[in-house]
Amino acid sequence: MWTSFAILIDRLLKVKKMNAIKNLSGKDLTKLIDEAAKELTQRKRMEVLSKDIQRVIAKHKVSKTELASLIEMIRSETKVSKKTKTRAASKVPAKFKNPNGQETWTGRGRAPNWVSGICETTGLTVPEFKASPAYLISE
Repeated sequence: MWTSFAILIDRLLKVKKMNAIKNLSGKDLTKLIDEAAKELTQRKRMEVLSKDIQRVIAKHKVSKTELASLIEMIRSETKVSKKTKTRAASKVPAKFKNPNGQETWTGRGRAPNWVSGICETTGLTVPEFKASPAYLISE
């Protein structure tokens, strides 16, 4: 009895899916077909890949423990390679100095408080501060 009920439910679901497909526009139907083709290609590729891997495992008599270690090694190599691609921030030499102290500034980013203080007391803007030779670090 349960088997026939399951078959009936399965048929009803298929009919419902077919009605949903019939209601799609031509553009949506084309998109669905393209997506299905891509998925099918990917599944076939993974199936071939899986069979190739199984063949190599059988040929070299790799145990489950060795396989787990190999997978972990591949994962760690992948993580390392991603890290090496990230670019480290480069140090930029300071261009400006506070004549009243040891503070310096590269001229990049937000102006530090000591630059803002000098600009307020002297009536300069930050671009004028940068153009002033009095605050430049001589090389």
